[in-house]
Amino acid sequence: MDNRTFVDCNPATLRIFQCTREQIVGQTLIVSLHSSSRMERTSEEAALEKIHAALAGKAPVFEWRHIRYDGTPFEAEVSLNRLDVEGEITIQAIVRDISERKKSEEENKRLQTTLQEKNEDLVKINAELDRFVYSASHDLRAPILLC
Repeated sequence: MDNRTFVDCNPATLRIFQCTREQIVGQTLIVSLHSSSRMERTSEEAALEKIHAALAGKAPVFEWRHIRYDGTPFEAEVSLNRLDVEGEITIQAIVRDISERKKSEEENKRLQTTLQEKNEDLVKINAELDRFVYSASHDLRAPILLC
């Protein structure tokens, strides 16, 4: 893109966003911004901040919740790079669909929580077993009185 207008895209972009080249190329950021960040600012403000960082040569890499052309959301990792080609300054955006990775991370968190809960249950059971063993041991050492 050149500041705010998309000038080209590759076939992977069309697959990820499920659209045609004509639906992207020539569109401005504001028109084509079918995405949202997880920030409190608007998507446009957040996107412009990242673009300005790229133009300044900082090459930001960040996660972004994009929306495909049909309206379905997906998680993405985006990296922006400033390109200086024959006096023209453009921004190369690399967008990776990380939806599966995010699902795996969520499942991993869920499993870790379950494991932690099970571990806490085992600690409680072991404490109860220790109390029982102590009590039984004490009772076995006490003299037995026969009447």
